[in-house]
Amino acid sequence: MNDPMLTATTLRALPCAETWRQETARLADEQRLWSGAHGGVLTGREIADLLVAARRHLEAEGWRPTEFNGVVEALIDESGGDLAAWTAAKALVELMLQARSGAPRPVNLDAWGRRAGRSWTEVCWLLRDAAQLAREHGPLGGGR
Repeated sequence: MNDPMLTATTLRALPCAETWRQETARLADEQRLWSGAHGGVLTGREIADLLVAARRHLEAEGWRPTEFNGVVEALIDESGGDLAAWTAAKALVELMLQARSGAPRPVNLDAWGRRAGRSWTEVCWLLRDAAQLAREHGPLGGGR
C-alpha cells in the first residue's frame, strides 16, 4: 500500500547562498544557540575559532567518512571538552545543513559526515561557511 503523504511530498528548490545564510541565522537566534549550555553567552568568534580548529584537526588527522574520526569528534577534541562550545558549534552546523538542504528539521551532523560518498571538499566547505556565519552573526562577532 502506498502512503499518500510520501507520494504527495515535493522537495523545495535549494536556496541561494544568501537565503540559506539568513535562514541559518534566523534559526540560530530562534533556538537561542548563542546561549550556551553553561548559562552564559557564546560569542560568534568563539564558535568560529572552534570550527576552524576542528577543520585543521581533521586535516592533520585525516578524514574518512566511514570511520569514527568525524566532525563531531574533532569539535569535542578541539574544544577541550567544553560541552557548551562544541554542542553550540555542532548545532550551528546542523542548522546550516538544514537551511541549505531545505530539510524540515536540523540535519544530524554525524549522519551527514559518515554518509558514503561524502567528500573532504564538502566537509571543508561546511566548516568554513559555518565559521564565517558565526563570525558575522554571532554575538560580538567580527561582522558587528
